[in-house]
Amino acid sequence: MSTSTATPSTLSAEELAGIDAYWRAVNYLSVGQIYLLDNPLLREALRPEHVKPRLLGQADGLETASGLAGLSGTSGDRREVLAAAGGGDHRALLALEVYLHRLRREVAAMGGLDVLVFTGGVGEHLPGVRAAAAEGLQFLGIVLDAGRNAATTGDGEIGADGAPVRTAVVTSREDVEIAGQVRHLLGG
Repeated sequence: MSTSTATPSTLSAEELAGIDAYWRAVNYLSVGQIYLLDNPLLREALRPEHVKPRLLGQADGLETASGLAGLSGTSGDRREVLAAAGGGDHRALLALEVYLHRLRREVAAMGGLDVLVFTGGVGEHLPGVRAAAAEGLQFLGIVLDAGRNAATTGDGEIGADGAPVRTAVVTSREDVEIAGQVRHLLGG
C-alpha cells in the first residue's frame, strides 16, 4: 500500500480487503491485550477472572478503542469522521474508506437487489456517503441520479431513470416501531 496521502477513491479493492483483514486481526489482538489478564488467544473458554478487574463493568471500553473511533482517531461519530476526512486527515480518510468498503461488501453479499434503501442518520442526511457507496455497486445495477441524491432530504427516490435497481431514501421512524411494539405487548 502506498504511503501517499489517500483520498476516498485511491485504494484498490485488494488494498481495502487487506486493510480490512489486517484491522480485524490487530483489533482482536489489541482488545485481548487491553482487556484480558490471561487467555488473550482464547485457548479456553473465556471466564470473568481472565478480564482485568478495572475493566469489568466499564461501559465504553470497546466503543472507544475500536471501529471508526480506533481507525479515525476521532470519537467514532460519523459526522466527526467525515469532517476530519474532509480536512484531509489520513486516519479519517482510511476510516471512511473502510466504512464504505464494508457497506458495499454487505450490500454485494446479498447477491442481487430489487431496491436499495438508505435510512437512518447517515442514509437520510449524507448524500455524499450515499453517492460514494453507490459508486462501487454499479455492477448490481445501482445508479444514482446526482441531482435527486443531493436534493433529497426526506423520503424519495434517488436512483437514475432506467436504473435496473431502484434506490431510495426512507426516513426512519423508530417512534412508530416502538409504539407498535408497545401496543402489541399491551394486547392492542
